Amino acid sequence: MKKILLAISAMLLISSAGVSQVQVTRKKKQEKTEQTTTKPKPKPAAKPKPAAKPKPAAKPKPQQSSGGNASASTSHMSPEELCDKAYKFYDSKNYQEALPLFRQAAEQGHPRSQVYIGMMYKYGQGVAKDYTETLKWYRRAAENGYSVAQLFLGELYEKGIGTAVNRNEAIRWYRKSAEQGDEDAIKALERMGANFSTSASRLNSEELFEKGESEYDNKNYTEALKWIRMSADQGNKKAQYRLGWMYDFGYGVTKDYVEAARWYRKSADQGYDRAQFCLGVDYRTGTGVTEDKSEAVNLFRRAALQGHTTSIYYLGMMYENGEGVATNVNEAIRWYRKAAEKGHSDAQKALKRLGAK
Repeated sequence: MKKILLAISAMLLISSAGVSQVQVTRKKKQEKTEQTTTKPKPKPAAKPKPAAKPKPAAKPKPQQSSGGNASASTSHMSPEELCDKAYKFYDSKNYQEALPLFRQAAEQGHPRSQVYIGMMYKYGQGVAKDYTETLKWYRRAAENGYSVAQLFLGELYEKGIGTAVNRNEAIRWYRKSAEQGDEDAIKALERMGANFSTSASRLNSEELFEKGESEYDNKNYTEALKWIRMSADQGNKKAQYRLGWMYDFGYGVTKDYVEAARWYRKSADQGYDRAQFCLGVDYRTGTGVTEDKSEAVNLFRRAALQGHTTSIYYLGMMYENGEGVATNVNEAIRWYRKAAEKGHSDAQKALKRLGAK
């Protein structure tokens, strides 16, 4: 009996397993059929991104003139330095850059800058012509004792430019300029029939120079300037050199490197070695003139050939450093030796440094 029951149980188990297997198999077939017959839903196409709007072009920054911030960049400069800087612009006809620099110096009482502003208004250089402004600026410089301004102011009164014709005022200002030795002012007084005579009119240029040098040695620079200028105006080369020196260092007059170079040039052109050296230094450093090292070498050579010791040394230095000429140590030694033989201590040191005997 037990055997029969066991047999029946086994048969039931087998039958149950078979049904389960059939169900699994059917399920798999159904899934397979669904996979092959049911199409997947297509994904919606991605919407194209809208094109980015072009960025507006950046507005160009307004260009600033190099003189636009002049007061900030030149606040450390002296009136003389401002005037020198302005003159370089003026000389190249860049009046818009020159005017604010001249004005900065003029407002500090610099007479040469005041005259340049007056000239710019007179000739319409970078500004509209305005003779009233010309008169104002010439007067300010003239009242500062600047002889050129006194001459120009006299001319305005004589010709009625920016003011009514006024003979007496013209003569007054011409006389002030003439008293400082200005030849043009003296001629103007003669043209107008005005009396002007001083003891200077009886002295020749050498006597005037000696009188001026005596005052210079005694440090009476204002008095010295008067006599030396009269001598220089008569063409005395030593007086022209001395007048340049006084403008260069501000003895009895406001420092004016351009005016100094102008008088050095007059003297140098007459062959005066000291003036040639000083003008050479100006060209080497660009002081009062446009820097030109070749011209500096030329001037040093002219003075050196006359035996001017410092010029001989400088010529050696120019050859050693290749300034205005090709570097040539042998030529430098030759000139250093000449200067050393005349007792120039720096030349002696240079020879020692170069290992030359």
